[in-house]
Amino acid sequence: MKKTAFRLFLAPALLLTLAGCGERQVSSSSSARTIEESSQDSSSEISSAEESSGETLSSLEESSSEEASSEEASSAPKEKTVADLTEEEYKTIPEIFVSKLESYSSYKAVTSGVTKATVIGITTDQSIEVTAIKGEYSYLNNGSHSNLVNTVHKAYFHNQKACFRDSDKGDYTLDTMVSYLETYGVDPFGHALEGYKIEEEDILSVTKVESQLDHKFKISFNTETCTAAVGKQMKKFGDLKDVPAFSRIDITVTLKNDFTPVQLELDSEYKAKKAVLFINVDTDCHQTYTVTYGNIGEAIEIPGLQEVREGYDF
Repeated sequence: MKKTAFRLFLAPALLLTLAGCGERQVSSSSSARTIEESSQDSSSEISSAEESSGETLSSLEESSSEEASSEEASSAPKEKTVADLTEEEYKTIPEIFVSKLESYSSYKAVTSGVTKATVIGITTDQSIEVTAIKGEYSYLNNGSHSNLVNTVHKAYFHNQKACFRDSDKGDYTLDTMVSYLETYGVDPFGHALEGYKIEEEDILSVTKVESQLDHKFKISFNTETCTAAVGKQMKKFGDLKDVPAFSRIDITVTLKNDFTPVQLELDSEYKAKKAVLFINVDTDCHQTYTVTYGNIGEAIEIPGLQEVREGYDF
């Protein structure tokens, strides 16, 4: 009986224990499901956060790239213009003007002006008409006319050779460029401003001139140093007894804001010794002319070139 009572006493406790273990198992299973669901939700949230983070990072990178590009564009060096030059830099204008012309494969320069020559109180006007064309073959037609003197010089230049004559008609002379310069002094397309040297010692001053359009600079030359080539040319062209003695040379150049040459104006004074009725006479001369530049980079027809090429080894 005691054993039976003992069994009866233990049975409910065991049932309670078993029931409790069952509840804990059910609760554990539920918790596992809850944790798993929570884990899935967290993973979803993390994934969503990662996607959001990735989108934000991508957006930031794009924004940063755009800002960097903008900064690079804004920090890129600005190309200098004439308007940017300081007064101290004006002295570079002669070199810039000449170098610009030298850099072009082709251009046309047309000159028109006058030399007023005064002898014994009588003034005579000597017209100046010049056409110069730069290209693969270059060309010079230099004419000067008055009641007393008429001169013409035509020349073609190619591959360090010159083919030239001092008249409208007749044969040409073919020679090296070196030999040509020994006689005529000036290379029309050389590193000089209208034949005048432009080294530092040759320039007295460069000043800006007020202008409605483009930019103008007046260049005053040292007459003692810059005239060797021009003097030789003028002596040959004008049949002078000696090279001219210059007292003043001013050249005003006009450029666009990107340094493109537009125009050149020369104003000079000099004395020239000329034979008049077998007497050497000092002539006071005042020369002014304007050169206009155009057809830059274009194909330009050169008068008479085909005839010269066919008649000479040129």
